This record gives sequence, structure tokens and C-alpha cells, in this order.
Amino acid sequence: MLLGPVFQTEMVANARRGRYFVLRVLFAAGLLFALWVCYVGVADSYGRDGRLTIREASTLASTFFVTFVWITILTAMVITPAVSAGAIASERERRTIEYLFATDLSNTEIVLSKLCGKLLLVGKLVMVTLPVLAIFRLLGGIPGNLLVGYFALLASTVTLLTVGAMCISVWTKRARDAVIRVYLVEAVVFVLPLVINMLLMALGGGGGVLQWISDRIGQIVALLLEINPIYLLLFQMAPGGTLGVGVNETAMWRMVVWQLGFSLVLAVVAVLAVRRVHLRSISSSGGKGGSLRFELPRFRPAMHNQPMLWKELFARTASTQLGVLGRIAIALLLIVTMGIALYSYAYILDTPANQWQTQAEMFAPCSIMITGFLGAGMALLMGVRAAGLVTYEKERDCWLSLIATPLTGADIVGAKALGNVYAFRWMLLPLGVTWLLQLTLSPIFLIGIPLHLFAIGVTSVFATAVGLAYSLKFTTSLKAIGATSLTLFFVGGGYFFCCCFPLIIVGNGGEDEIIKVALIGCIPFLQAVPGFVVVDDFLEGDEPWVAFDYVAGVAMYGTAAIVILSSLVARFDEFVGRTSSPVYASPSRTGRPGATPPGTALPDPFTPPNPATTPD
Repeated sequence: MLLGPVFQTEMVANARRGRYFVLRVLFAAGLLFALWVCYVGVADSYGRDGRLTIREASTLASTFFVTFVWITILTAMVITPAVSAGAIASERERRTIEYLFATDLSNTEIVLSKLCGKLLLVGKLVMVTLPVLAIFRLLGGIPGNLLVGYFALLASTVTLLTVGAMCISVWTKRARDAVIRVYLVEAVVFVLPLVINMLLMALGGGGGVLQWISDRIGQIVALLLEINPIYLLLFQMAPGGTLGVGVNETAMWRMVVWQLGFSLVLAVVAVLAVRRVHLRSISSSGGKGGSLRFELPRFRPAMHNQPMLWKELFARTASTQLGVLGRIAIALLLIVTMGIALYSYAYILDTPANQWQTQAEMFAPCSIMITGFLGAGMALLMGVRAAGLVTYEKERDCWLSLIATPLTGADIVGAKALGNVYAFRWMLLPLGVTWLLQLTLSPIFLIGIPLHLFAIGVTSVFATAVGLAYSLKFTTSLKAIGATSLTLFFVGGGYFFCCCFPLIIVGNGGEDEIIKVALIGCIPFLQAVPGFVVVDDFLEGDEPWVAFDYVAGVAMYGTAAIVILSSLVARFDEFVGRTSSPVYASPSRTGRPGATPPGTALPDPFTPPNPATTPD
């Protein structure tokens, strides 16, 4: 029986978890808020204070449907990896997968049961929207074939993401590492080809070697865009005025077929590998055999008097295990982003400046796109990794041993925050290359580099603080990672789709001021805008609101990060369940009032107290 006891267990466990109910409620509330924004935008555009006409109601329905499409597809791409990536990895991490292998369940039963359980879990989230769409279908503006086609596309996209996450989970031992790997692969497969395609469309070929390179890259990108729903929404779906929504149905159904085909292949791979991979890792653990592994030399200074900080920065167990697939994804991100920057730079050097744009201004869009893409990805990955720092200690049953030491909350929280930021230092390489190229075209860009670094640093610390807060609150990595992903996605710019996107679609002329205010919290905007302002508007100052948004946004995220980290340090004993603060300070605190001097004997916790000195 393909859907047997594992599937039943998944369904019962998911039904008893209140966080999924809260997630559905929040998602429905967000859609209702987006509906209200659409209604206000359409009513204002037609000068209405009350009822809408039939034609205006049709415009409202089509506007809300486009907003709904963007919200649901982006939410699915953010939530699905956090929900599905730990399906097999969590079983391996808890060492319960051996019990599944000891039964008469086959690989197909285990994988398909897990897969169906996760698909139904995400499907319930989508089902929340059906009553609202059913009502708006009666208003017109949403063709029935478009509604059916989009839900087929959404289902195939969720299936592809779920199967891909489970396939990666088969080769991962920790749920935290599985989620990070899935997000890296998702960025390479869905986001990076979109960025490359937009740059190729903007720059063109250039002739000669550049044209040949552009053609080869375009062929690879075209294959990846066949399964990219964001590309379909950007270039194939748009509001059709007051008559509805225009869409290329052939492209939509072709993408559904491609996605389901890839899902089938990945499902077969997961079924064939789930038992073999785990048994091979068990048999080779601790032995000297196996394949040779090449590792780059690591910088490891002496520990001195900072044991917790040394552990988070340099210990092998604290590092993220990306595996072969994760390293390939990182290598592709580094190579492709630097390749895009170098290609754009070479193309611009062959293109003479004109009376409208200088070469520096021509390269600025490439610099902005790379900075925003890598900076936002860095913040999200930092938050996801930070969400598993404390829960991973809890799941390994070493958290109690850690808080039983004389380490204070400042020692533990500070070390984990610094170690999390240090772990993503490699992402500064493509950013540095891009900024260096921009600097050669416009020396004044030297002023923008510190502003870029400051915005990226502040937002990264904020993401780390959010992840650590959820990691201290929850008991498992998947709970903390899911909450962190959703929070960072919404706070860092996801709100834009439900608050401002409907106004952009309607285009009633009053959305400009709202958008200018809304960009204060948009993390990609804050990270990417300084260089553009310096290169384009530094002397003219035509857009003072950009500088205001940057200052206000960085100050807001910096203040939030300080408040969260300070609260975690101040209330650390309350969060972890310590009955009192440590009676003696860590070696790093020696010299403070109340600290134990070096060489002082520490009290033996196993020696019973003296009754004569113990108060009643």
C-alpha cells in the first residue's frame, strides 16, 4: 500500500501542530488585506465612494487575481522548502529512519507517503483562497480557463519544489543544512536565470565573441526558464485593462508539463537513493575508507579565553554542511554573478557613451541588480542558518550541557551571532568584483561602497537576530526556520505585494507617495540603492526621498536588531530556563566585578552542602 502508516502518521502529526493553523490564518488575513487595498485602489481610480458598476467590479476582480497570483506563487516558493526539506533529513538527524528501514515498508512507500503528506500540508494553505476566488469568479474579469490553468501551474510548482526539497533531504543529515541547500538551489534554478535573461535583454549581444557567449548563455537560460513560474508571470501575464487578464495559455500548460516531468524524475531518484545513501553513510562513518575528500586549509587560531566564539567561528561541527550540491550551487552563484558583471563591463566598454547616459550610468543597473540579489539572498540565508543554531544544540541533546557552563547569555548569543555573520563572508567576493568594476567607471562610487556595506551589514545582523530569537523560542529547527523564513520574507519586502502591488496594477496616480514610503522597509532596495544614487544623482539631487528612505530604513533595521539582541541577552536565563545566573564568570569575563580570578578552585557540584552552613 503506497499511502500506508507513514502517511497516516504524517497527517495526524500535521493536524496536531498549531503553527500550520496559525500560518493559514495569517495567509488568509493577508489576502483579505490585499483585497481591501485592491478595492480602495479601484474605487479611487474611478472616483467612487460606494458601490462599483459591473465594469468596475470586473476590473476589481482581475486586479485582485493578479495580486493573488503573485502572493501565492512567492509564498509557495518561500514556505515549501522550509516545510518539505526536513522530511527525510529530520528522520536521519533524530536517528529514527533506521526504524522505518527495519519494517517491511519499501522505499516507494516511505518517500511517497512523506511526499503526499507535505503536498497536502501546502495544499491546505492554497485551499484557504478558494472561497474568495469563487466569489470573485462571479464578478467577471477572471476567465475560467485562466483560473484552471493557474491552479494547475501552482500545483505543479509546489510539486516540483516539494519533490526537489525531499530529493535534497535524502542526501542531508541535518534539517537546517537541507533547508539552506534547497534555498541555494532555488536561487540558482529560479532567480539567477531570470537576472541573466533581463540583463541579456537589456544589453544585447554586442557582436563577435560577446555575441557567441551571449547565445550560449541564452540557450541554457531558456531551458531553465521553461520551469520558472516567475518568468511566466512577468512576461506572459499582465492586466488586460478593464476586460480582464491576458495570458499565454500555451506557455502556461507547457510549463506545467515540464515541471511535472522534472518532478517525476526527481521522485524516482529519491526513491532509489533513500535507503542506499543512509546505509552507506552509516557504514562509512568513523572508518578510514571511502573516497578521498579534498578540503581547503582552514584558518584556526588559538582558542585563548574565548571558547564559545572560537567554536562558532572555527569549529568544524558549527559549520554548515553544504555537501556537493550546496558547493556547486555556491560556485555557480559566484561564477555566474561575477561573469555577468564582467560581461556587462566588457559590453559597456565597447559601447560609446551618449548624451543621455555615461558608461558608469550604463553599468549601474547591473551593479544594482547583483547587489540587491546577493544582499537579499545573504540576509535570508543568514536568518535560516541562525534559526538552527540553538535548536540544533537542543536536538543533539547538548544544549543543557552548554547552559550548565559558566558562559553567560552575552557569551552564547554574541558568539552565535558573530559566527553566523562570519559564515557568509564568501558572498562578499562577487560583490567586491562588481563594485570594483563600477569604481573604474566612476571613481565617485568610492563613497557608495561603505554605504552598501553598512546596509548589508545592518540587514544581515537583523536577519541573524530574528533567527536566533526563533531558535531560542522553538524546540526544533524546522519550526524556527519556517517562522524565520516567513518573517524575513514579509518584513523584508513581501508586504509590497499585498500593500502596494495592487495600486501599481490599477495605476490611479496616487500610488507614488505610498510606494516611496513602503520602500523604507524593502531590504533589496536599501542594499542596492546607495551606489545608484552616488553615480546618477549625487550632484543633481533630484530624488531626495531615496536618501531619506535609505537612512530611515537602515536606522529602523539597526534599531530592531539592537533591541532583539539586547532582549535575548538580558532575558537569556528566562528563555533557557536557568533558575539563576552563573555564579562565576567565564574566562573571557575575568577582571569584572564578581568574576573568579584565575587559579581559583571552582565549587564541586557533586559535593553535598554542609548542613551547618545551609540556611533553613
